[in-house]
Amino acid sequence: MRHKGVFALIAAGIGAAAVLVAAPAGAQEPEELPLTVEPTSGGVGTVITVSGEGCTSPNPDDAPEVDFVLGDEELFFGPGDGIVADEDVVQAEDDGTWSGQLTVPGDADPDATWFVTAACFASPEAEGVLALYELVEFDVTGPPTTTPTTPPPTTPTTAPPPPEAPPAVPVVEEPIFTG
Repeated sequence: MRHKGVFALIAAGIGAAAVLVAAPAGAQEPEELPLTVEPTSGGVGTVITVSGEGCTSPNPDDAPEVDFVLGDEELFFGPGDGIVADEDVVQAEDDGTWSGQLTVPGDADPDATWFVTAACFASPEAEGVLALYELVEFDVTGPPTTTPTTPPPTTPTTAPPPPEAPPAVPVVEEPIFTG
């Protein structure tokens, strides 16, 4: 994950200014923008749509991108060795809007606390953050419930007819009657 350290700093209370340690001198602290996450809960396999706006750069030569992630609370509030359940990077549109999807993986622990967040960068090579997005809690509800499937009714099979018997052999002798 290219920006894992950034996500740990977002929620660790170190502050957005610490993210700018590698940014050029005179860089301003990035603003925190709202993040849209739909749905905010779901089981394994749930597709989460993540979107936001405001990912723009004052430099017209930049191609802003957004790195967004579904991670456990250890990733954001721990020593930085938490779990990244899913992550993606998308290019922002010219107007600063963006949208992408994450998927809850099969090994996501429903007992853990999960968050979705994002960060906007001027380009794939940029070191400084243009904007940070709020942390949105995502409730992993456990493995998906599956409805038991009833096998389709089977049609009774008709046994094939027995093979035809060979024709009878005629009796040529006179019958003997007793009695």
